[in-house]
Amino acid sequence: MNGFLTQCGYPLCLGSRDGTHVQIKPPVGTETDYYNCKKFHSVIMLAAVNSKLMFTYINVGAPERCYKSSIYSRWTLYYVIQNSIYKKSFFIENNATMYAHLMADSVFALHSTLIKQYAERPNMSKKECMFNYRLSMARSTVERAFGMMKNRFRCIHRKMEYELDNSVRIIKAIAILHNICIISGDNSELDWDISYVIYKKPSCNSQTTDGNEIRQAFTDYLFIHSQNCAAGIQLAHAGRKASTKAPFHQTPGDRSQPAYATKEEGGWPDEVVAPSPLPFAENYCIPKEMSLEQIEQFKQDFIKSVERSDKCGFDVLEIHAAHGYLLTEFLSPTSNKRKDQYGGTFENRVRLLLELTSLVRQAWPLTKPLSVRLSCDEWVGSEGWTMDDTLRLIPQLIELGVDIIDTSSGGNSSSQQLPVPLKPGYQVPFSETIKNSKYGTKIMTAPVGLIVEAKQANEIIEQEYGDLVLMAREYLRDPHFPLKAAKELGVKELTWPPQYQRAK
Repeated sequence: MNGFLTQCGYPLCLGSRDGTHVQIKPPVGTETDYYNCKKFHSVIMLAAVNSKLMFTYINVGAPERCYKSSIYSRWTLYYVIQNSIYKKSFFIENNATMYAHLMADSVFALHSTLIKQYAERPNMSKKECMFNYRLSMARSTVERAFGMMKNRFRCIHRKMEYELDNSVRIIKAIAILHNICIISGDNSELDWDISYVIYKKPSCNSQTTDGNEIRQAFTDYLFIHSQNCAAGIQLAHAGRKASTKAPFHQTPGDRSQPAYATKEEGGWPDEVVAPSPLPFAENYCIPKEMSLEQIEQFKQDFIKSVERSDKCGFDVLEIHAAHGYLLTEFLSPTSNKRKDQYGGTFENRVRLLLELTSLVRQAWPLTKPLSVRLSCDEWVGSEGWTMDDTLRLIPQLIELGVDIIDTSSGGNSSSQQLPVPLKPGYQVPFSETIKNSKYGTKIMTAPVGLIVEAKQANEIIEQEYGDLVLMAREYLRDPHFPLKAAKELGVKELTWPPQYQRAK
């Protein structure tokens, strides 16, 4: 499998498989069975090839009337892959969870252990085009192997005037001799001028659900990581802030107009839920208090999102428990007035986040970082969530296997009052407080908030105020900020996209 990853950047490939026609003398009385679309009599040689262009499995002798896809479904290799250790999930370099599989062309049905290209169409996405490009590079090995074999053993180019059984034996022997040539170092690809009839291959549109999901996972993996990037995803439930219009569709500071989207505008104001029926502000919709059944359903749905994130190849996952969304609302006594096991005391208010984090850590691979974003202080004084509460929560998150605390603040109360001016790095002290606590060496912290310059970000790391820096707005202003920052900080090993080389 590593051969295809090294040569083509394509992971978890057991081999490339396809079929070719070998011209024969048909058995008497069955001539029509062996007459193919190229207008001669032949048998099908179905083969799997590794990255070294060696045949790892062959099936020879089926007549033309047997479609290659139907031969494969009865192939021993099919059952080996379906029912052996190969069917189990693998974790590769980027920790994307996918199945080991064979590659094939369009005549085969798509499923979890047989992946093929997307059908060509005008509106293909860039990710799909990238996937097709990488897969075609890897899949070309089987076509090259067939070409090398036919160039070495030219008897295959002409009609084999033998009994069918003998022709099949000769073809199998040639495949073995081809492998011996590769092992001995003769892997030249001769360029013979051989004429052949170009014909359009039939296409199979059949696919299984898991096959489609796995192909999509490979598609996302190949596109994101082909750009030399790691990918993170943040998962959240909006709680009482759901069904809200985007900020640019609201008038800043004007609470006379509803902040929520109506049903006519595509919203769902009657279905918004929260720990308690308390709106975020007077112009927000009044949420319904979540039932215990809804809380359980929320946890189940959240874990499904975690599993999909893993399958799609994301490298980092963050649970968003900040800024007044659902999990924040459960944490804070200002928004959580419940009388059951999820409300009241500190232990009850943090219960949902801890239960969810435990489930996420079980579903999210231990080899991938797990982050939790917290509003370390709610900015409403002692009646709300404070930094002391955050320090009380952190050891429980550490025990559950959380790797990073994303240290943000506010967002849960419309009456919040920031005690410090909004200046660059205004939230860094939250991260610094954790690093200076007894938990500072047990978990990483990631300060965030108006970090806009390369030197500023680097200073935070060098002064050990945090372990990594999170940025957002600066990327909106300048998508190329990482490249510029790296240059400014003297990073030597830096790869710019070829199209931007002159901008260095």
